[in-house]
Amino acid sequence: MSATGKLARSGLFLNTGEMRRYFKAAFEGFAGAGKSFTMALVALGIREQEGGKPALLMIDTEESSKFLIPLFEDAGLVEGEHLFVSRSRSLADFQQILTLAEEEHAILLIDSLTHLHEEMVRQYLSDQHRKHLEMRDHMVLKSFWKERFSVPYMRANCHALFTGRAAWEYEPDRDDDTGKATEFYKSGIKMRGDNETAFEPDMLVLMTRRQEGHGRATQVWREAMILKSRYSPLDGKVLKNPSFEDFEPIYRFVMNGTQDGVRGPETTMAGVFTDPSRTRAARRRHIDALLGELKGLYDSYLPGMGAKERKLKADVAYVAFGKRSWEALEQLSLEELKVGAVIAESLLAQIDAVPDEPKEIVPWLRQRRDEFLAGRGGDHPAEWDI
Repeated sequence: MSATGKLARSGLFLNTGEMRRYFKAAFEGFAGAGKSFTMALVALGIREQEGGKPALLMIDTEESSKFLIPLFEDAGLVEGEHLFVSRSRSLADFQQILTLAEEEHAILLIDSLTHLHEEMVRQYLSDQHRKHLEMRDHMVLKSFWKERFSVPYMRANCHALFTGRAAWEYEPDRDDDTGKATEFYKSGIKMRGDNETAFEPDMLVLMTRRQEGHGRATQVWREAMILKSRYSPLDGKVLKNPSFEDFEPIYRFVMNGTQDGVRGPETTMAGVFTDPSRTRAARRRHIDALLGELKGLYDSYLPGMGAKERKLKADVAYVAFGKRSWEALEQLSLEELKVGAVIAESLLAQIDAVPDEPKEIVPWLRQRRDEFLAGRGGDHPAEWDI
């Protein structure tokens, strides 16, 4: 079999040229930059391209939808029929609305995503009974945001656009001799919230309000700079008063395909991080758990702390594991502990019949052990139930 044939038969790959990928875009900028208006124009353009059928679902945290209604009405949209608006800032509601958008083949608009992120942080602090985030909190929140927003958003089988408020990025200006920061300067613009989210969509647009002239002769327009576009012909372009037609090429490119929502095969990783044969941490956890169970067995059958009880515990350990001290047991491998624990439990279950003569205890335990092992037949220790 050729290498090509083997790869094709592996079942691990798919033909991406046949995949239809829904349009995902983000619009960031400061107040008045035209983010919401431009996003609405793009959504209406997509709807027109698709025969005027898709409904528009809008998560409106900015309370901007009221001012977009005339634009939507001119396009023939009626609230409650083709246009549905929610003012929720909850990620739980976002997930429900995203599911509805997929099921109804609707177009999802979020204006703005910044407030969804802020509400998540506010709720987290409220649940923790704190007013400020600590360094360790950011890793928790980042993971939660990725699980509840980023991954579902990117994998959604629907067109989904969002806006985000911009913030300045600052970098220190350092003294050449001391290396100390003397002042900070504006080095760029970022979207408020999670610092990776803005780059999740296929296209990221920076909207800016421009002005030229004075008095009555002043001209105002909105400018769109394509900061990122996976469709390279648009990447880096600057557009004046952008409309859907400016972004139509990337829309047509991603929608060029015959298959919907194809992800291809994906082998589950469930259990990888709890399988002791795969990770050292999981192995250590299994050992600690087994030692805990063993200690519980000893305490159950030999609850006393007298000399006789201590000797019996040491003798059982010696016959079952070849070790007498607890410290020595902690150094055994997981496999040795598993086998020894089964033997120890069988010996402890017969401990009431142990001889009174101390010198006879170990030989008696060995005989019980050998009988127990003989009774298990040809079972491999690795197959024993622990």
